[in-house]
Amino acid sequence: MNEILVKRQERKTGIWIGMGVIIFLIINLHPMHHFSFYDRSHFLVSHTSLEFFSIFVSFSIFMQAWLTYSHNQNRSYFLIGIVFLCVGVFDLLHTFAFKGMPFFDERYAVARATWLWIAARTTESIGLTFILYKDFNKVSFLQSRIRLLLFACVYMAFVLIAVAYFITDFPLLVKEGQGVTPLKLILEYSISLLHIGNVVLLWRYYKKNKSGDLLVVMTGICFILIGEVAFTLYKKVDDIENLVGHVYKFFGYFFLLKGIFYPQFQQVYEEKEEVEIKWQETAEKLQESEKKMTTLVMQAQEDERKRVSRELHDGVGQALYSIIVRLKMTKRGIEDQQMKEVLQDTESMVGQAMTEVKEIATQLRPSTLDDLGLIPALRSYITRCRETYRIQITLQVDGIRGRLAPEIETALYRICQEALTNAVKYSGTDVIDITLIHKDEHIHMTVQDYGCGFDASRIFKEGGGGIGMFSMQERATLLHGQVVIRSQQGSGTSIHTYIPVRENTYVPMADYESAGIK
Repeated sequence: MNEILVKRQERKTGIWIGMGVIIFLIINLHPMHHFSFYDRSHFLVSHTSLEFFSIFVSFSIFMQAWLTYSHNQNRSYFLIGIVFLCVGVFDLLHTFAFKGMPFFDERYAVARATWLWIAARTTESIGLTFILYKDFNKVSFLQSRIRLLLFACVYMAFVLIAVAYFITDFPLLVKEGQGVTPLKLILEYSISLLHIGNVVLLWRYYKKNKSGDLLVVMTGICFILIGEVAFTLYKKVDDIENLVGHVYKFFGYFFLLKGIFYPQFQQVYEEKEEVEIKWQETAEKLQESEKKMTTLVMQAQEDERKRVSRELHDGVGQALYSIIVRLKMTKRGIEDQQMKEVLQDTESMVGQAMTEVKEIATQLRPSTLDDLGLIPALRSYITRCRETYRIQITLQVDGIRGRLAPEIETALYRICQEALTNAVKYSGTDVIDITLIHKDEHIHMTVQDYGCGFDASRIFKEGGGGIGMFSMQERATLLHGQVVIRSQQGSGTSIHTYIPVRENTYVPMADYESAGIK
C-alpha cells in the first residue's frame, strides 16, 4: 500500500475515534437538563430503529459468510458470520423484549431485555477475540458449515430457553430509577476489556499487512466500546445515556459493515467482473479464431478454384484444342466423304466440350479477376450472363480509382456473382441494375432486380436464406462490412454490400484505365 495512503487512513481512523471520545465526554460532562431537545416518549422508536440497523448488519455478515464459504473456504470469516448470526438473533429478541414492546410479559421486560443484551455483547466480544487470536483456517473439524450452524442453533436455543423460562432465577442487572447493578458493571467492563484486546489484536494485524479494512473494523469496535461505557451510566432505561450507547453501537456496526461486509462483497464483485472480462476476452479470441479459420477456408477455396480453373484451361482445354487440330489434319488426308462428316461431327463435339470447359474454368475463377481486376471481371461476367440468360444487365461504376486489395475484389466479385445467380434463377426479372460506388470510405455495391421479390423479414426470422446468402454475409463480415437484403413480394429485391476501405486499400496500377474502367 502506498505510504501516503497508509498515513491518510491512519489519520482518518484517529480522527474518527477521537471525535467519538470527545463527543461522548461532552455529553456526559453536561447535566441532563442541558439536553432539552431529548423527549423520553420517543425513546422506544429510536431504540428500535437503531437496533434494527445492527440486526440487519449482523444478518448481512452471516448471509455473506454462508454464501461465499464454498468459494473462498475461509473458515475464520465463516466463524465471524456464525458469531454475528447469534448476535443478530439475541439483539432481535432483545428489541422485542424491551420495555414498551407488546411481545413479552411486561413484568420481566427489563430483565429479559438486559440479559439478552448481555448475551449478545458477550457472544460478540468473546467470539471476535477467539477468531482474532487463533487461525481457524487450520482447524479441520470446523470444515462443515452445517456442523457449525447446528452448534450455533443449540447455543442460541439454550440461551433463549434460559431467558424465557428461568428469568426469575437470574440476578437483576438493572434497578429502575437506581441504575445498573454491580453485576452488570462487572459484565459490561469485562466485555469492554475483551474489546480493548480485540483493538490491540487488530492493530497488530494491521501493522503486519497494512490493510485499511482492519482500521475500519478497529474503528467500529472502538465505537462499540464507547457505547459499552455509556450502558453503565444510565439510571432509567429511557435515559439519554442509554440512547447515546445505542447511537454509538449504530456507528460501530456501520463501521463493521464497511470493514467486514463491504470488502467481501467488493471482492466477489471484482472476481465476477474479472471472470466476465476473461469470458469476453475468450469470446473475442474465439470469434477472432473463427474469423481467421473462415478466412483461411475461403482463401483455400479460392486457391483451389484458381488451381482447378488453371488445370482445366491449361490442361484439359489445351488437350481438347490439340484434339481439334489433329482432327482437322486427319480430315484433310481422308477422301471418304462419310468419314469426313464423322470427323466433322467429332470436331464439333470436341469444340463444344472445350467451350464448356472454358466456361467452367471461368466460373471457378476468372483469370480476368487476377490479371485485370474487379471491374473488368464483372464486365466480362455480365456479358456472359446477358448472352446466356437473354436479360438486360447494367453496370454503373463511380469513384473506383484503381485496383482494390485482392481480398476485397474477390469478396465483391463472389457476392455479385451469387446475387446475380439468385436474381436470374428466382426473381423472373428482365432487368438487373448493378452499381459500384466508392463514397464516404465505403465501397457500396448494389444488385437490384425488378422481379417477384420475397418476404425478407419472414425468411430471415425463420433462419432461412440458404448457403448463398450466408456466404455473402460471411464474406462481407470478414472484411468488417455487411450485406443488407431488402425485398418485398411483388417489388423486386435489392442486395446492398458495404465494405469499409481506406486510401491504402487501393493497389497502384498505371494501366488500370486501359482495362475497361471509364
